[in-house]
Amino acid sequence: MFIPRVKQEKTFDSYRLTTYVKVYFADATAKSVLPAITELMPYLKLKVLDTKKNADFVFETRAGISDKSEYYELSSDLGKLFVSAKDRRGHVNALATLAQLISYKDGEFYITAAEIADYPDKPFRSLMIDTGRKYIDIPEFKAQILMMAKAKMNKLHWHISDAQGYPIEFDCYDFISPDKAGRKYTKDEVRELVAYAAIFGIDIIPEIDMPGHSFSLVRAIPELACKTKRKPNTWCMCISNEKSYDYVRAILTEIAELFPYEYIHIGTDEIDMRDVKSKHGWEMQDWCKCESCNKFFRKLGAKTVTERFYYFLRRAYDIVTSLGKKLMIWNDNIDIAKSPDLPRDILIEFWRVAEVNRGPREGCSMQKFIDEGFEVINADYPMTYIDLPEYLTWDKIKTWDLTSFPAESGDKAYQILGAETCAWDVQVHWPYSLYTVVPAFADRCYNLTPVTDEDGFKVALTRLALGPATPAGLNIFGTYVRDIVMTDDSGKILAKDCDKEAFRALLKALKKQNSAEKALTKAYLKRIK
Repeated sequence: MFIPRVKQEKTFDSYRLTTYVKVYFADATAKSVLPAITELMPYLKLKVLDTKKNADFVFETRAGISDKSEYYELSSDLGKLFVSAKDRRGHVNALATLAQLISYKDGEFYITAAEIADYPDKPFRSLMIDTGRKYIDIPEFKAQILMMAKAKMNKLHWHISDAQGYPIEFDCYDFISPDKAGRKYTKDEVRELVAYAAIFGIDIIPEIDMPGHSFSLVRAIPELACKTKRKPNTWCMCISNEKSYDYVRAILTEIAELFPYEYIHIGTDEIDMRDVKSKHGWEMQDWCKCESCNKFFRKLGAKTVTERFYYFLRRAYDIVTSLGKKLMIWNDNIDIAKSPDLPRDILIEFWRVAEVNRGPREGCSMQKFIDEGFEVINADYPMTYIDLPEYLTWDKIKTWDLTSFPAESGDKAYQILGAETCAWDVQVHWPYSLYTVVPAFADRCYNLTPVTDEDGFKVALTRLALGPATPAGLNIFGTYVRDIVMTDDSGKILAKDCDKEAFRALLKALKKQNSAEKALTKAYLKRIK
């Protein structure tokens, strides 16, 4: 078995690879994935040939091979491996499969002969990473991107800013960093991460959260606060203030330059939070108490919070589209029970129907967004969230169908582009959970069919996570690790009957790992200690 599971497969005997693997690329698209080979399989010694006559691996692009995007075929014949792919992403997916065909034993590399035809069921397979609350260093960030590539994910939603701060050095304003040490990513470091993700065809979707989650924003630019008779609540910026839109344009212009991809995400979640009390007061907007907002919106006939929010959203939409991008938002402040006066090309990331006192609720659902003609990303809470033990679990995800929960999309399933798992707050369990969450979740985006061979899946996941030197047939989940760890369990990850010394010996014996595999091995060793 492979992870994600492939559509068609036959595997045969293994054969030994030569010391230098001779590779031939038939065209520029195929050759462009050479850096991906060296990152996914850094242990292979490669020699690129000008002819395929003596090549061990042959890569070619055939646009007409299938009508499926990201399609590829992989086959072995007389000791040679051939990959034919429809597009660049198809080649990257083929490499992720190829990495799982390679094993290392007694100082030698082996490859399993196979015939494979494969493509994803959904075009949007995403992980969300949150640096608005905690800084992630560059090597760790890259290791997570590499694991995404191993699992054939193709979107990284980078939740850049939040109430706690902005971790990127912007030119337009001087923002506080959420990092206690004050660290920020320079623009060159952001470009480095973007370039690294591009090696694997992973688009980074940047999110600057607005108009809520704005404590740090208003601290940096106090004039963006609403004007009220009492001390204003700075959870939301003032949306009648033209300087707010100057900020939106300035910050998103810099974002558009840094991230050369289709979408910009502007958050828009949790605007109304009347059930939450903090040191800042009631965490909610002041748009119906603000002197400026009331004066401005009365002229437009916009009386409600929702109507006023839609005005902000249309303004932000115009700015994003003027930058040549498409707008993506969280869903929870749209009253989808009524047909909203909003452009239908806004990509909706559905995470929940608003709770009581947290926005539009009655008659709202993910199904309503689909019926209204929006395209949707399924990020259903708590199904896709990995924060707490009661959220995403292996027992839930193995049979989850992203097109039927929480909406029965039926013949409109094409409007659900895919799904995203959300890793908020950089939880303490990340080092030992994220490297198995990503491939397990990615499989359910890549394949809409449920996992039926659970034992086979866990054997394949063990090998994917730990690398080519993993002993054949090993399943660490249940033997050493309690299960596929997907949420915070206070570090209690070892199985009840785990032989800690045997697990430590196994992990220390592993060789020829890439950076993601090394990161997980290090985290497991730390948990054993």
